Amino acid sequence: MGTYDNRRRIGAANKALNSRLLSAKGGSALFAACGFVAEPAQGEPESYVNQLGTPFVRVALVALGKATAVWDALAASRGSAVDVSDGPRGGPRGPKLTASEQNTPVEEIVLKALPVRSALLMTRASADMQPALCKSDDGRQVLLHTWQEASHSWTCQGSMEIPSTEFVWTTPRTLLVLVDLGDAHGSGQPVELRAALNADGTDLENDYVTARDFIEGHIADSYTKCQEPVLNANYLEEISRKLRAAAGPVMATVANLKKAMEAQN
Repeated sequence: MGTYDNRRRIGAANKALNSRLLSAKGGSALFAACGFVAEPAQGEPESYVNQLGTPFVRVALVALGKATAVWDALAASRGSAVDVSDGPRGGPRGPKLTASEQNTPVEEIVLKALPVRSALLMTRASADMQPALCKSDDGRQVLLHTWQEASHSWTCQGSMEIPSTEFVWTTPRTLLVLVDLGDAHGSGQPVELRAALNADGTDLENDYVTARDFIEGHIADSYTKCQEPVLNANYLEEISRKLRAAAGPVMATVANLKKAMEAQN
């Protein structure tokens, strides 16, 4: 076996193995196809051992060396390029917190011109977490909705009585974001990211803590269900950055609504 002898065994706690391969959709299947099996076979693995003979290891190495070209050829045959800009090549794209466009705040608010809730719910937005204002069915409140790209629907984040300048969040001091984790998570349904707001509800309390808790919560959930974890600490900075970028226009809309209400009063 020569130099291959030193590479037959990989510790199950290996960070590179878990963050780059086993966390990716199909990563476990690829790992097994290359001849690695868990030891012990039952329970929590302590290591992975390659049981292929030398000739088969050489074949696997050659095949892996051509994996990128094969992947690109498959994408081209389907008329699209493989997009790995949001994650490591061959790894998960990570949570979808933004659509094709960045959300923007609602400005120059004219209260009398706001649509009713039923009219807003019949529309769509092109940016994830795009804020929009409407009136409640009884006309007594202004409602703040955000477009959730993961569910293709509007979510009511809070309201303000007419007349008033106090904005009340639907869930106290919480901004709700629905996240698309992709097929690797296994549920096929959007999952909730609840971002805590500061005491006066005007900004995120700590986007890094929110991102960390979200990642840790869904890694544990994936392991419990014997699914491949689709999140890891490598996405902390990305989730935090996207969350803050998405929250900014929502908070600005709340501030603009207060100004509009004060001007009317």
